[in-house]
Amino acid sequence: MEIEKLLEAERPVLERFLRLRLPTKDDAEDVLQEVLLAAYQKHGTLRDESRFRPWLYRIARNRVNDWYRARRDEPEPEAEEADAPRAGEESEVVETLRKLPERDRELLYLLYWLELPQAEAARRLGVPPGTVKSRLFAAKKRFRALYPIPPRSKREETRLKQYNLSTIPKKGAQKQALKR
Repeated sequence: MEIEKLLEAERPVLERFLRLRLPTKDDAEDVLQEVLLAAYQKHGTLRDESRFRPWLYRIARNRVNDWYRARRDEPEPEAEEADAPRAGEESEVVETLRKLPERDRELLYLLYWLELPQAEAARRLGVPPGTVKSRLFAAKKRFRALYPIPPRSKREETRLKQYNLSTIPKKGAQKQALKR
């Protein structure tokens, strides 16, 4: 299969992969372009065509790491500027996290932002590790239900159907449900 067709087939899932890992949609789109260009240019180095997808996602993970590494070296903004969100820069991920209960946000922050092991998160929260695991399962389930971007892969769709989350509420639907 031609590289262009392979990349086009993977693009929607790859886009979702990047949007979940980067703070804004614009950042995700920029990194997506870098990933597609790198994959196109380096396709000749791929030894086994059956390993195309893992190879592509390795490129994507590396580009995300590069993106964060580049920003780590930038000076931190003033405290007042950091607290005030800039128009258009909040991603769907951040918006979805804000809709979650505080307990879910705190757990997801410890595990995914600070990348702490579950045992360390349990220690900081003062709960047993088994509680962290069950809370994480519930927090991820609530996050998926609120996240506005539908899953792109068959595996994601199957998993959502399994947990009865196949219908993602439209924007504003949560507010209407809360008013009732």
